[in-house]
Amino acid sequence: MRAPRMQGYAWSMQTIPALRAALPRADEPPRGGAASPAGDLSLVDPAEAARLAACGDLVDALRRMIRIYRAGSAHRERPHGLATGQVMVLTAVDRWAPARMSELASRMHLDASVVSRQVAALEGLGLLEREPDPDDGRAWRVRLSAEGVASLADVRADQARILAEALPGWDAERLRHITTDLQDMARDVAAALDTHQEATA
Repeated sequence: MRAPRMQGYAWSMQTIPALRAALPRADEPPRGGAASPAGDLSLVDPAEAARLAACGDLVDALRRMIRIYRAGSAHRERPHGLATGQVMVLTAVDRWAPARMSELASRMHLDASVVSRQVAALEGLGLLEREPDPDDGRAWRVRLSAEGVASLADVRADQARILAEALPGWDAERLRHITTDLQDMARDVAAALDTHQEATA
């Protein structure tokens, strides 16, 4: 049965206050423990020590954002029945389609069986469709259906609205700056992970 087009990906009225409560206040000092997140840096070159310490702080900040996101997800309404993981797969298919299942799994750094289950569920909802791979008659590629395109557009619009409400003091220039930095970081970390996996394969 085809899923109805998503009319929203709204959070409850509790979500934005929950996000703001999880964020540190402007006057709140870092809650560092006795141990540096980067370990003992006393024997490291000062410039590299500063870089490692900054990386440790970044890891802590990313973990905090993940916790905040998960806390917000607990309040999110899903009348369409899609889970966060399914939205991630839709986003990946939109970016790399048409793509084989193995390619999606590799690019998302997930096990192929996990991606296969998600794709099957989304296909059953009418949000994905398959087509024969012209390079391999035994393989299939997946892409968003017309309904999948519309549904993902709804999700993205609501996610953007929610983030805008949570960051009222951030102007477009600041948002674009952090977006560029995060995209660069994601690209470089993904490349490093691919290199590591190839070296240990």
